Amino acid sequence: MKKLKERILGLSLIISLCLAFLGYLMIRGALNNLDNYVSYFMLGLGIALILLFGIILLFAIRYSKKKQLKQKEEKLKIIHYGTKFTIDLDSVKIKSNKWDSSHFIENQVYDIEMKEKHLQTVLEFEIELNGQKKQFHWPCELDPKSLEMYFAIQKETNLYLDPANSEHFYLDLSFIK
Repeated sequence: MKKLKERILGLSLIISLCLAFLGYLMIRGALNNLDNYVSYFMLGLGIALILLFGIILLFAIRYSKKKQLKQKEEKLKIIHYGTKFTIDLDSVKIKSNKWDSSHFIENQVYDIEMKEKHLQTVLEFEIELNGQKKQFHWPCELDPKSLEMYFAIQKETNLYLDPANSEHFYLDLSFIK
C-alpha cells in the first residue's frame, strides 16, 4: 500500500509539473494580449495550474518528511527498547559484489555507450540468541576497503535487537561519516 501511495504521488507530481508548464505558457500568452476576456481567463487558469503544482509539491515534501520521521522514530524505538549486543567488528564479514553495466544510446550519427559501475556491500555477522547462533545481514553503501579501515579503528559497535521480533534490528554505524 505504501509503494502504491508513493507511485501515485510521483505520478501526480509529474502530471502537475507538466500542467504547471502549460500554465506558465498560458500566463505568458495572456500577458501579451490583455485586451479581451479570453486572455484574463487564460491568466487565471495559468495561475491556478501553477498553484496546483505548488500544493502537490508541498504535499510530497510533507509526505517525505513524515516518512523520514517515522523511520527515525522506529530506529530510536529499537535503540531505546531493544536488547543491546556488542559486536566485535573483527568478526564481521564484509561481502561485496562489483559489476559493470553498459547500455547504448542511439543517435542519428553514432551510438553512445554509457558505462556504469555498481557496488553492493553487505555486512554479515552473527550473535548468540537464546542459545542459538543467529545470522544478520546489514546493507552498506561504502567500499569494502573503507569499511575495513573504519572497523580496524573502531574495533566494536552495538547491535540493537527488537525483543518482540528479531527481524527488526539496528546496527550502530554512526562512527562512519
